Parts: sequence; structure tokens; C-alpha cells
Amino acid sequence: MTDYLYFIVEKIAVVYYSILYFIITFVLSAIVNKYVIYTNNENFTNNNNHKNEEEPNTYLLFLEIIFYFGIIGLVFNLIIFIGKHIPFPFDKIEKFDIRKLKEYQGGIIISTIFFIFQKNLKIKLDYLAKVLYI
Repeated sequence: MTDYLYFIVEKIAVVYYSILYFIITFVLSAIVNKYVIYTNNENFTNNNNHKNEEEPNTYLLFLEIIFYFGIIGLVFNLIIFIGKHIPFPFDKIEKFDIRKLKEYQGGIIISTIFFIFQKNLKIKLDYLAKVLYI
């Protein structure tokens, strides 16, 4: 009976932290996309018919993207910090230790969800790849 209970608590923990990290990451990702990583989309598309607008500087764009990834690293750290301070209600049942669960760290969930919602960063990365012929 205890093996089944441990298994059930473990699966509940996976679902619990997946949902928790999704909510926190979704909110913070939307904030970063809207207020930190701003993009004037006209400068990054082929449909730019305005001859007087300058092309984005590749070196500055590369440095800007590196800066954004630094900010994203800090946001990931904040998300994990928040997630670890929200207690799991079934911790210590049948010797279950939430700290040993891989999903408790949240890395894969956080990175996947975060980058899905980073539209402005994707536009800049696509443009940089096109300019560098990658």
C-alpha cells in the first residue's frame, strides 16, 4: 500500500508543480515580453517599404539579445525561488521528499513556457539568424 501511496503523491507533485510553474512563468513571461523586450516589428520584416528607415545594427542587436538572455536568467531564478517557497501539501507523506523530485526544479517547464510567449525575442533572433545566414 505504501508504494502505491508514494507513487500517487509523486504524480500529484508533478501535476502540482507543473501547474504552479506554468502560472508563474506565464505571468512573468508576458511582463518581460511586453515591457522589457520591445520590438518595432517593421524594422525586422521583409515588408519594410520605408526606404528612410535604417536597418537594425547587427552588433547592437546581438548585444541586446545577450542582455535579454541575462534578464531571462534572472527571471528564471526568480520563478524557481517563488516555486520553492510555495509548500507542497503532501510533502513528507510516506517519506516523500519534494526536494528529490526533478520537476520541483522546474527548468524544462519554465524554459519551454517562457520561450513560447517571447514573440519579440523570437522576431529579433530570426532577424539576426537571417542577417548572419544561419
